[in-house]
Amino acid sequence: MPPPYQDPLSEMGPRNSGYARPAFNWRGPIIMAVALIMIAGALFFRGPDTTLMEKTPAELLQMLQNGDIVNTQSHPLKVVISGNKNVQYLTGWYKDHTTNDTRHFRTPFSPEWNKPLIDALTKAGIEPVPRPETDELASALISFLPFGLFLFILYFFFRQRIRQQIRRR
Repeated sequence: MPPPYQDPLSEMGPRNSGYARPAFNWRGPIIMAVALIMIAGALFFRGPDTTLMEKTPAELLQMLQNGDIVNTQSHPLKVVISGNKNVQYLTGWYKDHTTNDTRHFRTPFSPEWNKPLIDALTKAGIEPVPRPETDELASALISFLPFGLFLFILYFFFRQRIRQQIRRR
């Protein structure tokens, strides 16, 4: 004769306390860990063209005198005006003689205190293209992050508690 059927939820916890053992669902934390690892990997393994080389105005002036600045239709020299921070900087591309490749650079820029740089740009026939830039989405996400993290943690606590209540019935 086969053994009688036993309900898996009727299994008692330690010392027959009357509570069913809570089964922890590992699927959610594992998926979250994999997502965080993928995001960290994407940030860590960015290509060399995505990172900006920080150059000083003196280094930019030297690159202009050597003819290393690339100013084409696909790689124009831009004056980026950040709306939130009141900061201006020049971005563009230059020829890197060590790797024989073009690299992306950025240098702080102000028309008031960079007169020699402006004169060198006009002498070289380069007119930077102004481009406004705002970080409203990033600031909104950063301000929402603590609240979202709190809701995420609260969700896991309540989910576990609801499962325990369902199993007690």
